[in-house]
Amino acid sequence: MTTTKPLPVAPAASPRRRTTFVFAASSIAALLVAASALTPFYPGLEHELDITALGVSLIFAVYAIMLLAALVTAGAISDHVGRRPVISIGFSLLAVSMLMVAFVDSAPMLFAARALQGAASGLLTPALSALLLDATAADRPQRGSLLNSIMPGTGLAIGALAGGIACAFLVPGLPITFAALAVLYAVIAVMVWRVPEFTSRTPGALRSLIPRVTVPLKARRLFLISAPALMATWATGGLFFSLGPSIILERLHSDSPLLQGAIVAILPAAGAAAVLLLRRRSARSVALTGTVSLAIGTTMALVALAADTVAGYVLSVIITGIGFGASFSGVIGSLAPKAEPHTRAGLFAAIYVTSYLSFGVPTVAAGFLASISSVSFTSLAYGIAVIALALISTTARVRSRE
Repeated sequence: MTTTKPLPVAPAASPRRRTTFVFAASSIAALLVAASALTPFYPGLEHELDITALGVSLIFAVYAIMLLAALVTAGAISDHVGRRPVISIGFSLLAVSMLMVAFVDSAPMLFAARALQGAASGLLTPALSALLLDATAADRPQRGSLLNSIMPGTGLAIGALAGGIACAFLVPGLPITFAALAVLYAVIAVMVWRVPEFTSRTPGALRSLIPRVTVPLKARRLFLISAPALMATWATGGLFFSLGPSIILERLHSDSPLLQGAIVAILPAAGAAAVLLLRRRSARSVALTGTVSLAIGTTMALVALAADTVAGYVLSVIITGIGFGASFSGVIGSLAPKAEPHTRAGLFAAIYVTSYLSFGVPTVAAGFLASISSVSFTSLAYGIAVIALALISTTARVRSRE
């Protein structure tokens, strides 16, 4: 999605390049910690702030929608003004949103905090990914792409697990956790000025803010085939990171924030592991592995929830997590080669629009359904929809041979 032209860079072994590479990779993980750290706190916040399941879903969805809005408008801005200013501003905004969560005293305040967090994340995601690729050593170009795929899942897993630990053992857990994150992000916002820029700035900053969502003609058939996979993948993530603890509480009868956080953390952790282990397979094979795993894992999850078995549910989340990581990685790997450089930004915008709408909108529907029925019925209906989407994509991909 970038349009910058690399400047002459330091040798592959340059300490500054290695330092920037490590900084960018760890910052991507740190960014995603905030996306899932709040998840184990949702059941408590429902009680303290008098929020319904629908309210939790809306609070989660506004994060996804604001992230998407920032991504499709300001996603290329770092190409024009530089990586460091965008990353510094993004982490500064993220720090403010963490302080708002730390001292939240009402549902509207939490809603505003998550909206600001989403906007900051949408600003940071492409800038950090671009910095990581900028700093990748020329003799090992695959390392940047690999870490771009692995670090988000790693951050999400750390956030959910750390949130569960904090909620279970720290008093008061919410202020301590999110004040600490605010300090971390403020430090990163300052530290980024110590890393070098590896690309030259290009004109057209204002023009880059106009959203361009297009799918190249030669990629349209495969995009349509892949769309159900994107929907199933991100709808799964949305449900886990919003209503995941409530499902565990109601169906598995555990109110332990530690267990809830740990189970939610398994999903992105398994996804990151799958991306690493399947990195030498073809994109088509990875995509099919992902959709099949999503269908099987979600089916197993519904059976485990009906049987009230924690062990069975954990196993199902591992398999679903493999699908979560492999499906998205396989779709990206399949579609990216079909776009010319001048059409790549529009294609990725279309992928992100599909993904993040699926991340947020179905979650709101699930929250509404849970509010008028039950979390148990909602998880069943949601699971059936995910299985159907995964099987549709699998069948279409097998028939297409693309």
